Amino acid sequence: SSVCVERVAAMAPSLAPDDAAAAAWAISHCDGALASAGKAAVTGGGSAALDDALRAMDWRICHEYLAGASFSTADAVCLPFLWRVRLELSVPAECAALNKYLDHALSHPSFSRTVSESWWWWW
Repeated sequence: SSVCVERVAAMAPSLAPDDAAAAAWAISHCDGALASAGKAAVTGGGSAALDDALRAMDWRICHEYLAGASFSTADAVCLPFLWRVRLELSVPAECAALNKYLDHALSHPSFSRTVSESWWWWW
């Protein structure tokens, strides 16, 4: 999905992140450690690694969005996956920034209309 989002972003400069380094880290983390740990949790490998990956994401959130004060490509890549993790697994309660971020995202009809609880391909 990150390749598709990058292509769309090339056509819509308003999706450029305020903090390119934060965006790159979030996308890399979501596509790498977070996805790997999520897959392991879903297939019975336990949730300790997922919780660690979520805590790492939580620690990096210092704005309203993942890479600044406005919605960017980092959010477009990571938000659907993070939402699904929260819905079907869990986000540790101590991940206050991540939970606040997800609450904020779900309050926007532009996001809540794009996710479906009844169908999802994890991998």
